[in-house]
Amino acid sequence: MIETDRLEWKREYSEDIKKELVAFANSQGGELIIGIANDGSIFGVDHPDQVAAQVTNMIRDAISPDLSLISRVSIEHQDGKALVHIQVNRGSKRPYYISKKGMTSSGVYLRQGNTSAPASSDAIREMIRETDGYSYETIPAFDQNLTFIYCSQVFKDKGIRFGDLQKQSMKVINADGLYTNLGMLLSDQCFHSIQFACFQGTEIGTFIDRQRFSGSILKQLDESFKAISRYNRTRSEIHGLNRTDAREYPEEVLREALINSIVHRDYDRDVSTNIRVFDNRIEIASYGGLPPDTTIETFLLGLSLPRNRNLADVFYRLELVEAFGSGIPKMTEIYQAKGKQIVFKTSPSGFLVILPSLFEWPGILLKEKEAEYLIGNRAQQYDALDVMLQNQYDTARGLILERGPVTRSELEVLWGTSRSSATNIINKFLQKGLLITAGKGRSLHYALPRTKS
Repeated sequence: MIETDRLEWKREYSEDIKKELVAFANSQGGELIIGIANDGSIFGVDHPDQVAAQVTNMIRDAISPDLSLISRVSIEHQDGKALVHIQVNRGSKRPYYISKKGMTSSGVYLRQGNTSAPASSDAIREMIRETDGYSYETIPAFDQNLTFIYCSQVFKDKGIRFGDLQKQSMKVINADGLYTNLGMLLSDQCFHSIQFACFQGTEIGTFIDRQRFSGSILKQLDESFKAISRYNRTRSEIHGLNRTDAREYPEEVLREALINSIVHRDYDRDVSTNIRVFDNRIEIASYGGLPPDTTIETFLLGLSLPRNRNLADVFYRLELVEAFGSGIPKMTEIYQAKGKQIVFKTSPSGFLVILPSLFEWPGILLKEKEAEYLIGNRAQQYDALDVMLQNQYDTARGLILERGPVTRSELEVLWGTSRSSATNIINKFLQKGLLITAGKGRSLHYALPRTKS
């Protein structure tokens, strides 16, 4: 038997086991056994009653919310030696945290494999939302002066009514007659956006094309798909007397990847979805990691857990989604049939899909007209900033323009990152000359460099 995501051994009692118990309660539950070393050697506990009492007191006094309701402490014997066995179930009041540390990354833990790791700010927010039944879509929109010109046309083209009754049934309007955030997403005033960039070569560097799509989320979907299609090259192949044209990226896969990035995106933060086109791949990155206690394998099995259920229902009505949960399996099957594999990368705050080119190009091969358009109209050099960093810089710049110089802690809250991550990001911006320091010590602030007149 070995340590797993649901089993932990400790040779002896220590205050440090708090984080393991917290991690079990925040994840899928688990067992911690005191008296067994990491290699499985059984040492036993000299005073098991005393240790069991210490653990019980710790559970009651040092962890919040009350963990005693979902845990059990017992004394067992193995090979003639006493062991203290602690069982913790998955809690319903997550996040659980070490009381002295509070609901922060230093107090909230999750199981990652056979270790307990600090939870990110995004993971903590996700647990709070899950516990409170929070739904971004159903909250009344801040702006109630919404119009639906583009959205109405899409519904009309599909032969679907989009009157007040339909808006209420789709949760675009709530019971009080107010537009919800779902309504804002579908409206012409939607303030979220999708950023598109096409790069020369295989790395972030020289921009060939750069666009930002705004307005109704349906409009953004249409415009971003057209932008990608413009760079989805066609290659002709001759088979006997027949000539067939093949696209570099299957349109069905591009469509599914785009729709998934919109339906599963976390709109609680104004972080743009990013589409990046390179010579050998397309990347689609959206804000918001996987739902708690799920992995990419969950979606590969065809299970559906849309973060924005009401938005997914709207897409289903518009026949943009055929069946919930079918998107990712369909994408992977198409690529596997071509002998290629899609890469999925996840983090607590983001989801990245990498679609490799189905062509083996001997260098950069573009159609003559396409090359003329790209070189003549869009070629421009920019700093090689990662697009996610670009978003973080844009939000920081906006805050500074609004309020003046800001502190590291203010940027930490703005970005939803840990202190160390915020510091690393700020240092990158300082090195590139995008930010400058103002003041020292506790009065240290960050400002924008003065522009040359």
